[in-house]
Amino acid sequence: MGIRLSTISRYGLRAMIELAKNESGGLLSAREISLRQNIPLRYLENIMLRLLASGLVISSRGKKGGFSLSREPSKIKISEIIKALEGGSFITPCVDDPSICKRSPFCETRPLWKEMNEILWEALESKTLEDLLKR
Repeated sequence: MGIRLSTISRYGLRAMIELAKNESGGLLSAREISLRQNIPLRYLENIMLRLLASGLVISSRGKKGGFSLSREPSKIKISEIIKALEGGSFITPCVDDPSICKRSPFCETRPLWKEMNEILWEALESKTLEDLLKR
């Protein structure tokens, strides 16, 4: 039992790991990443656009185009990847924006969700792509 990340975060992290494993430093196409990580191509294309918009990856178009990391794996925190794909909160959206729920000012459970969210973010802040590659 545990807290679940959305599919977009799980797939996005796998795509970033695939780019980090690409020791040649060349570009990988979305199709290559899709095949290597068994991620549906159309879904992956959406993920890559988000990662590109966040500045975590760079891309090049054309026949030999594709994606690569924008920085060394040791310089990319897991929290950055998740934030680019999910936004700020895992637990419930009211943690980041209390105005979305009328109960927020007096909700008995919101402090717990907020604390859990902070613990998760601290853990994700402490790990990089390089840490995952070393495992």
